[in-house]
Amino acid sequence: MVRMREVLKSVRDLTRTSQSRPYSEGGEQADSSGLSFPQPGGKTEQEQNAVSGAQPAWARSQGNLQNVSAIGVHNETSASATDAAQEISRNDLYHDAIADIHEMLTRAASDEPYDLVEIENKAKLFSESLFKSDQLFLQGLSTRSSLTSLAQHSANVSIISIKVGIGLKLPTEKIVDVGMCGMVHEIGMMKIPPDLLNKKGELSPSEFEMIKQHPIYGRNYLEPFRDEYPFLPDVVSQEHERWNGKGYPFGLKENEIHEYAQILGLADTFVALTHLRHYRDNFIAYKAMQSIIERRNVDFSARIIKALIEVISIFPVHSLVKLNDGRVAKVLETNKQYPVRPVIEIIRDAKGQPFAKSERIDLSREPMIYIVSPILDESAYQ
Repeated sequence: MVRMREVLKSVRDLTRTSQSRPYSEGGEQADSSGLSFPQPGGKTEQEQNAVSGAQPAWARSQGNLQNVSAIGVHNETSASATDAAQEISRNDLYHDAIADIHEMLTRAASDEPYDLVEIENKAKLFSESLFKSDQLFLQGLSTRSSLTSLAQHSANVSIISIKVGIGLKLPTEKIVDVGMCGMVHEIGMMKIPPDLLNKKGELSPSEFEMIKQHPIYGRNYLEPFRDEYPFLPDVVSQEHERWNGKGYPFGLKENEIHEYAQILGLADTFVALTHLRHYRDNFIAYKAMQSIIERRNVDFSARIIKALIEVISIFPVHSLVKLNDGRVAKVLETNKQYPVRPVIEIIRDAKGQPFAKSERIDLSREPMIYIVSPILDESAYQ
C-alpha cells in the first residue's frame, strides 16, 4: 500500500537533497552516493519494468501505427507561431500534432524523406500553449484509456517533456527542443517488425534485444538532420539510458546522458505508467509519482524528478482524493506553493453518494479541510 506519509516524506527528502547537495557545472548533482532508494516493493515485474525502462513504453502498449485513422485536419502553419496559436484551438492543436507525427512515422516506415519543420512548429505551439495554461497538459493527461497510437503517445511525451523543461526553467528555445524530441523519440520503432510491435504479452529475451535496437535506428534516421537539429540524433538514441548506467543501448550514466534525453526518459515513463496497458490497469498517477520518486538517482536524477513533481504535483489534476470529513473530491488545479492543498471539486458526500451540486474548494484557503489519502481505485467512482 502506498502511504501518504511515505510520499510526502519522499518529496521532503527530495527537496532537501536538491537544495543541499553540490552541483556540477552542468547543473546536476556531482555525487549521487547514499541517495538511492531501495527497489520498489509490492510491484509486479511489469510495473518495475515501466519505471526502470527495461521495456520501452511503445513495446508495452496495445496500440500501433496501423491503428491511427486520419485524426483531424492537417492545418497549414503560419509563419508566426503566435499567430498560428490564435488560429488553432488547443483541442485542435493536440490532434493536429498527432496527425503530423503520424505522417512523419508513416514516411519513416517507408524510408521516405520528411521535412521536420512541421514537427518543430508544433513543438513551438505546444510550448507556447503550455506557458499560457495547462489545458493542453490536461488533455494529454486525461486520456484514461489505452493510447490509440504511437503518434498519440509521442504527443503526450512531448507535453510532459515540455512541462518538465518549464519546471527546470530552461530557456524557451531549449524547451521547444525538448518538445520536438518528444514528438520524434520513437521514430526508430518504425524499423521493428509489425508483428513484434503488435505482440500482446511479455517479450521474450530475443525479442526484447530486437526492440532495444530502436534507439539506434532512430539515430540513423535522424542523422541527416544533425546540421539543423544537432541534438536530435543523440537525444533519441539516449532516451533509454538510465542514471545508474543500467539503461541501453550504450550503458551511459549520470551526466554522460544528454539532459534532453534524461527529461525524455522520465516523461516517457510517466506517460507509460498513467495509461492503460494490455497487462494491467492504468497505474494511477499518484502511484506512478511514488514509483518514480523511489527511483531517484537510480533511473532518473533527483533534479529531473523534482521538476516533474513541481509541475504535476503530488495529487495530479483529475486524480481522486478522500477528505478528512469523508467526502471524495476530484483535483481541478494544483498549487505550487501548497502541493498538498490543491483546488478540488466535491463529487461524493461522506456516505459515498454522488454530490447533489458542484462545489469547488481551494484547500489553501480552507485550513479545516484537508486530504487524508489519494483514492487509488478510481473505477469505483467513475
